[in-house]
Amino acid sequence: MSELRTQLPQGEADLDLYIELIGNRVRALRAKRGMTRKELSKHSEVSERYLAQLETGKANITLAVLWRIAEAFDIPFSELIPDKSRDGISPLLSNFLVRLDSEKQLTALQLLKRRFSEQMNSGHGVALVGLRGAGKTTLGKQLAEQAGVRFIRLTSLMEELANMSVAEILDLGGQKKFRRVEAQALQHVLDMNEPVVLETGGSLVSQTETF
Repeated sequence: MSELRTQLPQGEADLDLYIELIGNRVRALRAKRGMTRKELSKHSEVSERYLAQLETGKANITLAVLWRIAEAFDIPFSELIPDKSRDGISPLLSNFLVRLDSEKQLTALQLLKRRFSEQMNSGHGVALVGLRGAGKTTLGKQLAEQAGVRFIRLTSLMEELANMSVAEILDLGGQKKFRRVEAQALQHVLDMNEPVVLETGGSLVSQTETF
């Protein structure tokens, strides 16, 4: 019991950091699986708005909500809880931070955020372009996992936005409708304003409006 108690937040500053770490954990797991917030919301029965607040450390977290999210990810509940031995942190940084009290740790976090937030939230990412079977999905998922960002297949997003399969899009409207939905999906990704690894088809670069 004493070991568990040392891992739990001890004050308000600790609690804020703890909530943010849980949000980071949820976002990383979602990115690893290539899930959108809408997909996670559907499987967990937690609203997209709440998930957005959770991932940015602004939600009032309950055990019931975390339990539903863990069920949606098909993982043990404990994997959503921050764990230094599992999640890993540079020993140099860890040894420095543990010598600070809770208030100074929060100050250090705020300083790091101010220093690196522009780079983290610049919206820059990686787009993988190529023919079917070239290995974009395999490479993209690995890259997204290593970078801790979301992996998005543009065709999957197109199907989600159009509420129909790519085959149905082509059957109903041909290449013209396909290009229009493709452009809408690409704009949707850009509007997220967050780094992602995006898998696209080779034809994307052939259109002026999408290239």
